[in-house]
Amino acid sequence: MRSFVKALVVFTLVLGVSLTSCSTSESPVTTSPGSEAKGKVGTRTNPVPFGSDAKVGEWKVKVTDFVADATQAVLNANVFNHPPEAGQQYVLVTLEATYDGADSGTFWIDISYRFLGNKGNTFDSGSSFAVAPNPIIDAGEAFSGAVITGDLLFAVPSDQVAGGLLILEPSFSFDDPTFFALE
Repeated sequence: MRSFVKALVVFTLVLGVSLTSCSTSESPVTTSPGSEAKGKVGTRTNPVPFGSDAKVGEWKVKVTDFVADATQAVLNANVFNHPPEAGQQYVLVTLEATYDGADSGTFWIDISYRFLGNKGNTFDSGSSFAVAPNPIIDAGEAFSGAVITGDLLFAVPSDQVAGGLLILEPSFSFDDPTFFALE
């Protein structure tokens, strides 16, 4: 599905550039290095501080706990969980999220999430077939004002965990991702 979304984005960008180049009116656009708002919280270089909340789509989210090596906790959580691959460890991120939309939402459907390792690689929840102790998918549907909590689980190479970040973004959206500090 992600490949389809990426292909759709590329197609849309190419189409937009093609149509723009056919335009007869000119409107100069100037950008300068570093013109992005300095100090904007939620970027890779300035992530949302641990324990602080940020708006992601129709959710207000904060990281409430981070366990860098949750391997034993994950193995204890479910008899069918297997150890991570050699050189990896389970990383557990606990979230609290408040639904701020008009109707209802389901966090694990509305928001995509990845772990950004310290070497720049990302790991999604599909990197592990294990079940978290309190999986976010058990939170279910939430109506406006409802608060949910749950765990996100990632299998990450041990040498990429320290200094890692959590990336959240609305599913099927072209909004910029929001980065959260985990320590």
